[in-house]
Amino acid sequence: YDREAGLGSYRIAGVAYGDSGTYQCLAYDQLNNTLAHSDVGSMEVMGYPEFLQGPVGVEAPLGGQALLSCSVLSNPGLEAPVQWHRGYPPLLVEDSDRITITQQDATDQDTGLPLVHSSLTIDDVQLMDLVYYECQALNDFGLNTSSGQLVLEEGGPSPFSVSIEQSSPHAVLLGEALTLQCSYPAAAGVSSVLWRAGDTGEVVSSGHTYQHNNGLTLYVPHVTPSYDGVFSCEASGSAGSAAASITVLVYEPPVFVVVPEEASILEGASVDPLPTCNATGNPPPTVSWYTPSGQPLPSVGGAPLLGAQLTRQDAGTYTCVAENAAGSASALFVLTVNGPPLVSVSPPVLEVGYGQDATFECLAVGPPEVTSVSWTQPGGEGGGALTGQHTHSLHIFSASDSNSGVYVCAAENDLGSGNSAATLSVLSLPSIVHLSQAIVVAVGTSFNLDCITGAPPSASVYWRLNSTHNITSSKPPYSLSANGSLHVSAPDIAQSGVYTCVAYTEYASTEATVSVTVGFPPTILDPPPPSLALLPGATAHLPCLVSAHPPPAIAWYHTGVVDTEPRPLPFAEGRYRLNTTGMVVGGVSRGDTGVYQCAVSNALGQDSASGYLTVGGAPLTLNITPSV
Repeated sequence: YDREAGLGSYRIAGVAYGDSGTYQCLAYDQLNNTLAHSDVGSMEVMGYPEFLQGPVGVEAPLGGQALLSCSVLSNPGLEAPVQWHRGYPPLLVEDSDRITITQQDATDQDTGLPLVHSSLTIDDVQLMDLVYYECQALNDFGLNTSSGQLVLEEGGPSPFSVSIEQSSPHAVLLGEALTLQCSYPAAAGVSSVLWRAGDTGEVVSSGHTYQHNNGLTLYVPHVTPSYDGVFSCEASGSAGSAAASITVLVYEPPVFVVVPEEASILEGASVDPLPTCNATGNPPPTVSWYTPSGQPLPSVGGAPLLGAQLTRQDAGTYTCVAENAAGSASALFVLTVNGPPLVSVSPPVLEVGYGQDATFECLAVGPPEVTSVSWTQPGGEGGGALTGQHTHSLHIFSASDSNSGVYVCAAENDLGSGNSAATLSVLSLPSIVHLSQAIVVAVGTSFNLDCITGAPPSASVYWRLNSTHNITSSKPPYSLSANGSLHVSAPDIAQSGVYTCVAYTEYASTEATVSVTVGFPPTILDPPPPSLALLPGATAHLPCLVSAHPPPAIAWYHTGVVDTEPRPLPFAEGRYRLNTTGMVVGGVSRGDTGVYQCAVSNALGQDSASGYLTVGGAPLTLNITPSV
């Protein structure tokens, strides 16, 4: 009770039929005076049948009478008369020469509900009657049972014992052999032994039995459903009579008597009627349903609970499985859910490098069958429609920046249309915005090469020397920095060549080259002789052997007897020729007398050396014309 809110409640846990009736809420003060009261309300309890009495603890003598009874309270009333079953599995008991079933309908005085009394009377009780009995009652809520065993009355006659080798219940598959072996003491003086079958007590034909020492064996090579029931072995002789019983279960694998059919519906509808899957067998098979993915599906009365508004995801092949102890059987139910095409594009997001190809796949399915497929690029050229793209695959060759964007696949069938979109990102071609100029350095002089990249910022850099040697990490004499610069320490001539900066992403790359020359200044190893004398007409060989890298430029100069400044030699005239070791002057004359200078130079320095050539012979005659 909540005093502030003025609310009270009365809770009954686990209501029973006895809780049916009227209820009223009363409010009292401290002097127990009634302050207020509610209207009178009533509660009616409905549910499964409730047993007030069951067939428990019933005893009977052999040859006497047994009375089993049960009383059932039910709201709503029972759908059918109370039924009796006995043995395992429970077999329906009906009226016969020895069995009588009666039922009386009444009203329960406490609850006013329908009350049913049912009795089962057995005359001339035999050993085969000493089994479990079950009283079954059914109403709209379901089935309820009450059971008990009929036992031999204490103090009754005790005949010698008869035993059956097989335990009860004894199961055998339909069509297989049944063997039941009955034995009794040799001292019992048995003169007659037989097998009885079923509730009727019919004697089993001698064609199915054979005698052995102190017993009788029942053998059936191929059992049929008729052998399902209680069998008893009875022996009699001078010491009296005795019997033993056994319940035989003839197991039959499930066999479908009702199998599901195919169904085709519109999306959002339900399957009506529901597919039904019923099977026979012994013991009665249980029926289970499974979804197309193999998950258990709840079912009622052999029909799966598929739902009220089915979608395309509910379509597929459902499996009905009937199982019992003898085996299993299965049947298939194919559900088709029709609607507009279901469309999906893969991959939903795609990145490619500049110049690479891109492909999207469009999966469009019915039912009914898809009649057309088209692609568009919203916001693209020409209104977005992609000319000629009417297949499930969209191919974009050598993608560029203009190909980036959203692509939509649309599909149609007789019930409508559907679409799905995917995004393409074309990564820009890496760019190199700054590269060092060509350089010439001396051997042992360290140098740096800069390579600065632009978009995309994710581009990486490595270097390549002379198209053969990739420089991807720092290893002497190379040191590669994170910003793409290359440092070469104490280089040798082997580090000369064309350096290529490669800016790359996962999808594309850009290259730029710079020339690097590592060398040393020229040195004249074999200079012209300080003095060389030749006769006119001879050939002069003036050496000038040079060591240099890069190869130097070589120039020769001549300062004649009457010259005041050295002049370059005119190699174009043909009398002067260069060779790998110096210079040759052919057919010298006295005018060739003078100083010869060899000058060499490259980007790293220069050197020179001189020698004197004298061309001798008859004295020179100088014609001097006096001036007047």
